[in-house]
Amino acid sequence: MILCVSFWIVAALNDNFGGKVTTELGEPLSGVSVCVSTWECMVTAQDGRFSVGREVVRFTSPGYRPITRVLEAVGDSDIVMPRDGKATWQIPSCAGVKERKVKELGGKLRISLAKGIRTKGGHDVDYWYQYVQYSTTEYLQLGGGPTWSTGLPGAKALRDSVEISDRDLVLPRVLEPNFRGLIIDGVDVRGTYANGRRWRFVGDAFQTIKYDNASIEAAAFFDSVIEGVCYSGSDAIK
Repeated sequence: MILCVSFWIVAALNDNFGGKVTTELGEPLSGVSVCVSTWECMVTAQDGRFSVGREVVRFTSPGYRPITRVLEAVGDSDIVMPRDGKATWQIPSCAGVKERKVKELGGKLRISLAKGIRTKGGHDVDYWYQYVQYSTTEYLQLGGGPTWSTGLPGAKALRDSVEISDRDLVLPRVLEPNFRGLIIDGVDVRGTYANGRRWRFVGDAFQTIKYDNASIEAAAFFDSVIEGVCYSGSDAIK
């Protein structure tokens, strides 16, 4: 089923973003989770409408591709996209996982790498990053920090993809609802460009694992690395 979305901006003391999610036939869809980031989400009402307060909402391109389920994008970072919430990925705890070469991501997510896999990276006071090499031009990027990303993939990848799929991340910890009463741990979104090259975005606003414009072979290698991720937070359920 293709989701069709309309939206509007209401100028007030605080800018408000609102919209409506419908089927391709114009029928409203209720209970659809719509996110402007992984921590700022809302659920559509019976009439398919949603709204959320925003300090600044400036849309640079009004068009959208219903097949990608993208509502709209601000520049190449702030993404608004609906998610049906049906697909989830339960990230396992790192407790009991045999560590070979472990890379820590944002203090929460870790990946285990076999010997011989080449990496490079760096860090400063608040942020750090790592790259896992497949070829001289293709890398899996890992990074973390207080405001590392919006928690959703970039606008260009979403707009230019001919195929896209997504699922929610569920971490092995005791969850606490955010101020909107919704729990969004993160997303796992992958897509394919018209030329067949692949991209994938895994994570939230504070930590990401991603690749872009990868060949089919490189994407398969990166996916095998990503599928081995585990959660190392102190609040993880053992």
